[in-house]
Amino acid sequence: MKTLKKIIKGFINLKNIIKFHFKNVKLGNDNHIYGKIFLRNKGQFIIGDNCTLKSGIYQNPVGTNHRLIIDVKNGGILTLGNNVGISNCVIICFENISLEDNVMVGSSVQIYDSDHHSLNLKKRLSEEDDDIKNKSVLLKNGCFIGANSIILKGVTVGENSIIGAGSVVTKDIPDNEIWAGNPAKFIRKL
Repeated sequence: MKTLKKIIKGFINLKNIIKFHFKNVKLGNDNHIYGKIFLRNKGQFIIGDNCTLKSGIYQNPVGTNHRLIIDVKNGGILTLGNNVGISNCVIICFENISLEDNVMVGSSVQIYDSDHHSLNLKKRLSEEDDDIKNKSVLLKNGCFIGANSIILKGVTVGENSIIGAGSVVTKDIPDNEIWAGNPAKFIRKL
């Protein structure tokens, strides 16, 4: 039974790697991509070495029935460094989202570098909703984002920092600190 599961996982990984290749994703070596993933890449999507991307309840039951959704818009750049782990998340990249090496992103996390809509009501309701604010997101080396957290545009999470589960991060987090809550607040230094 273990051998059969290993064969099935290997097949799913290979199928996803082929899918990523045809969607013009630049893949490093020894990556593991499991489950049914929604991927739209109209920009640049670069994945380093030894990354693990999981999608769906069978890959990580913590994320309930969520799946991994990655949408890189035209002109957007999404970069995953080496040894990055992501489960059942939503990443929408209009401008630039960068996850440095050794970043762990918990299940059902949402990462956005855009407001998605204008703050102006008339523009938001019109077909010309072109007053949309975008600002880069950076998750620095070794940080960990807890399950169900939301990382909003313009945020940098510092090296080795931890974001507690269910947090909404609206401003920069320094290196080596724990933050949690809505909005996320400083808890303690590491």
